[in-house]
Amino acid sequence: MRLSVASQVHRTTDRRAPARGLATRPVIVRVLARWGHIALALVLIAIGLLILIEGGAFCL
Repeated sequence: MRLSVASQVHRTTDRRAPARGLATRPVIVRVLARWGHIALALVLIAIGLLILIEGGAFCL
């Protein structure tokens, strides 16, 4: 079953709706504006460590 382009766009929009709703709240906007660069760095470091650990980079 193939979906039309319009229904695919609608499904993509539906998946982003919760994130948009959360990111537009004034409290979240203020926190991200102040601490977003630190949060992003921590998330990227955590992802990198997870990749290294799962890949067995620390096995002796």
